[in-house]
Amino acid sequence: GPAAAPPGPTGRDQQTYTDVEPGSGLITYQVIATDSNGPCPECTPIECTVDVAECNPLVVPGDEWVFLRGIAPGPTEDWNLPEFDDAEWEAGATGIGYADGDDATILDDMRNNYSAIYTRKIVDIDDIDAIQRIVLSVAVDDGCVVYMNGDEIGRYNMPVGQITNTTLATAAAPEPVINTPQEFTIDKEFLVEGENLLAISVHNTTLGSSDLTFVPSACAVPGSGGNGSEVKFLRGDADNDGNIVLTDAVFILAHLVQGGAPPTCPDAADTDDDGKLVLTDGIRLLNALFQGQVPLPAPGFLECGVDPTDDDLTCERSGTGCG
Repeated sequence: GPAAAPPGPTGRDQQTYTDVEPGSGLITYQVIATDSNGPCPECTPIECTVDVAECNPLVVPGDEWVFLRGIAPGPTEDWNLPEFDDAEWEAGATGIGYADGDDATILDDMRNNYSAIYTRKIVDIDDIDAIQRIVLSVAVDDGCVVYMNGDEIGRYNMPVGQITNTTLATAAAPEPVINTPQEFTIDKEFLVEGENLLAISVHNTTLGSSDLTFVPSACAVPGSGGNGSEVKFLRGDADNDGNIVLTDAVFILAHLVQGGAPPTCPDAADTDDDGKLVLTDGIRLLNALFQGQVPLPAPGFLECGVDPTDDDLTCERSGTGCG
């Protein structure tokens, strides 16, 4: 629904709209400006297309988490491991925090007392072969460090190095944080079938910070775990030279339209990862290269990786630089 945003450079109020149930696939949003004073020839529509993957909820706001207030000396170093005994920790629904109006569990003693909290939740995965990865979204003020089964997944607004109960976030989170959550991808290699331990430490920028927010959600992207091939490639590298440039799109179109040479790694040329090589693959690559409209599916064109989906396409050999 619409939510008022701070005045922009024009000095007028702006509106933020949130699509709470966008569905999956390619979704195009269009913004049309109007002028109540008369015709507006400059008010041309602005479009943005995003690729929304199907994602099945695992964690939602309002779920119960166990948590520890970061009063000295803080938890022991094994607090983020599955076998850690958290029976003495508190339990509360998310959001957890204070003074932001998005808290189901209020930490009314935190300000000027402690600057961090530690949270844990068991995430059940019944069939690990049925998922590709977990996407974690955290509305957080100000910083956090994310662990899955003891392995660090990532950190936001936090310094490098060891994290303790006195470690402060490096910057204040943008407001309102509930509309700008931080996203983390938890790859399949960090998961096990059955119970998985998701652990997150949340940190303020100062001991006297005016607020703290922690509202997590997570979902599983479905898939059958790949096509069995361990060949790594760059998505979009149709000519298999280790670079993703205009000639790759030309290679795809030449193969499909003019009967040109087929790609030695069809998975790489399948730029929308739908298991088929068609004209839209060349067009999508052009859009990704020159308009930045839609990112390419995993493994993407920045880092070599295997195909995360089960389809009839294969990859006979890796491109240059992919091993």
